[in-house]
Amino acid sequence: MCHKATGRLLLAAGCWLAFGAAAWAQGGGPRPEWRRLGAYTVELALASPASGPVERVWFSPDGGTLFARTGSGRVFETADFERWQPAGATPAPAEGDGVPRASAADPLRRYRFGDQVHRSDDGGLTWVEQTAHDGESILGAPVRDLAVSPRDADEVVVSNDLGVWRTLDGGVSWSGLNEWLPNLPIRRLLALPEGSHGLRALADGLGALEWAPGEKQAWRPVADGGGDEEAAARRGLSALLGAPVEGLFVDPGNPRWALAALGRPSGSRVLRTVNGGLSWEDFTADLPEGAVRGVTADPAAGAIYLATDRGVFFSGADLNAAPRWSRVAGALPGMRALDVKLDAEGNQLFVALEGYGVYAGLAPHRLGSLRVVNAADLSPRPAAPGSLLSVLGGRVRTARAGELNFPVLAASETESQIQVPFEVRDRLISLALEGGARGAVVGLQLRDVSPAIFVDRDGTPLVINAASGVLSDAMNPAYSGSRVQILATGLGQVRPEWPSGLAAPAENPPRVVAEVRAFLDGEPLEVTRAVLAPGYVGLYLVEVQLPSVLNRGPAELLLQAEGQDSNRVRIYLEP
Repeated sequence: MCHKATGRLLLAAGCWLAFGAAAWAQGGGPRPEWRRLGAYTVELALASPASGPVERVWFSPDGGTLFARTGSGRVFETADFERWQPAGATPAPAEGDGVPRASAADPLRRYRFGDQVHRSDDGGLTWVEQTAHDGESILGAPVRDLAVSPRDADEVVVSNDLGVWRTLDGGVSWSGLNEWLPNLPIRRLLALPEGSHGLRALADGLGALEWAPGEKQAWRPVADGGGDEEAAARRGLSALLGAPVEGLFVDPGNPRWALAALGRPSGSRVLRTVNGGLSWEDFTADLPEGAVRGVTADPAAGAIYLATDRGVFFSGADLNAAPRWSRVAGALPGMRALDVKLDAEGNQLFVALEGYGVYAGLAPHRLGSLRVVNAADLSPRPAAPGSLLSVLGGRVRTARAGELNFPVLAASETESQIQVPFEVRDRLISLALEGGARGAVVGLQLRDVSPAIFVDRDGTPLVINAASGVLSDAMNPAYSGSRVQILATGLGQVRPEWPSGLAAPAENPPRVVAEVRAFLDGEPLEVTRAVLAPGYVGLYLVEVQLPSVLNRGPAELLLQAEGQDSNRVRIYLEP
C-alpha cells in the first residue's frame, strides 16, 4: 500500500497487452471487485435526503420491525430503523388507501394522510396539519401510506414517492429512513467521472443527478446531466426500427459499427450494424431470455457488455462472429441491471442496478490482459522518472527494462503497482513484465515530468489539510489562508538523489528539481514546497498556501511542472 490515509492500492490507466486469458465469468479465476459509487439518497432540501417511491409501510405486531414495499415491489425490513435488509414473504396489512390510521396505544389518536399528514387527539373531531411549511410538504410529495407503531402513538412512519419518513413526536418533527434503503431510482448513466466532474445519471421522477467528487453525502439534481445526443439517437432509431431502443453504443473510432439493445413486449434483442445503420442484424445469439436495458463495448479488445433483467452479461468473441454470452461474476447486489458504460480507456465498467444505484470495478475483460497505466488518475499519460504505475489485470512479480529493475510495490490477482526508476533516461522503453507462467513486453512512453494528482476511485483528490492531516472534501473543506498538501506523482527527479523503491525519509525529504506551479480556478497559488512524500514510495507532496479571501464552494485545482499540466480536480472551499 502506498498511502496510509486511504488504505488502498493506488491504481491507474495507459498501454495494454495480451497476458493470457483469465476465467472470470461464472467460474473460477480472478473476479472483479465491485464498489458502490454514491449514496442511496438524493438531496432535495427536505426534512432529510430523499430516495425513490415506496408504496407501503407497516409494523410487525410488536412494533419492533418496520417493513417497506418499494415501487418495484421489493420488500425490506429494519429492526434498528436505520439499516434495511430484504424481507421474506411478509404481506402488508389490508388497509384501504387514504383510510385514517388509528393508534393501538391511544384510542383517541388518529392520523390521516394525502397531500399532507394530519393528526387528531380527540378521535377525529378536529385535525391539525403536521407536514406543511409555507404551503408545501416538508416530505416533498403526497403520502401514499402511513403506519402507527402499536407500542407508541407518537411513532409514525409514512411513505411517498420520495421514500420513507418517521416521526417520534406525533408529527412535530420528521426524519428520513432512506440512507440505507436500496431504493435509488436511477435508470440510465449519463456521464462518467472525469477530471473535476462527477458521475451523472438519470433517475425516474428526479431528472438528472450528479455524484460529485468529494461530496460523499447524497446525489444532487443538476440542470444539465448530458446524454441528450444519445437519447435523441435512441429515439430516432426506435422510430426507424418500430420498437423501443433501450440502449445504444456507437464505436467512437468507427461510427459505422454500432450495437442496439432493442426492447420489445415479447422479449428483447441485441442488434448490430456495420454500415452506419443502413441495415441491422440480430446479435442476440445465446443470450438468456429477459429484457436488455443497456449496452457498451470496447471494440479494440473485442468486449461487449449488456445490462439485463438477469444481470450483466459479457461476450469477448471476435466482434465479427456470433457472440457467446456469459454472466459477469462478482458480488453485484440485486439482479436487475439497467445500464452499463465503460470509461474512455475501457478500464472500468460502470453498472446501474435497480434500487442499488451505481457500481464500478475493473472491467472484467481486463482480467484477460495487462494494461500499464498511471497510478494517480487511471489516465494514459506518459510516465516520468520516479512515477507510480499500475498494472491492471493481473499479478506482476518482476518488471524490467534492459538492466533497469522497476520495483514491484504491491501485487494481487487483479492488479499490481510498480515504480519507474529515477535512473531511466530514454523516451520510449520496452517494459518486460513477468507474472507467472507467461511474460509480456509493453512499450512505455516517458517524459522528464508528467504530473498527476492522485484521486480515489470516486474521483476525490488526495488533498490534505496541512495542519490537521485530514483529507479535504465537502465535509472537511479547505479554509481561506490555510495550507493544503497535494499528493501527486510524475514530478521527476529530486535532489538529493533518492533510490527507487525506498520510502522517502520523514525528515528533510528530497526536493523536486522541476519548477512546480499550482492553480486554483486558473489563479496561481504560492507553492511552499514540493518534495517526495515522507514515508511513501513514489508519491510526491506539493504544499500550497491558499489565499486569505476565497469564495465558498467547489473550485478546480491544477498542478503544472515544466509546462506540463496535471489532471484537474475538484476541491471544496470555505472563506
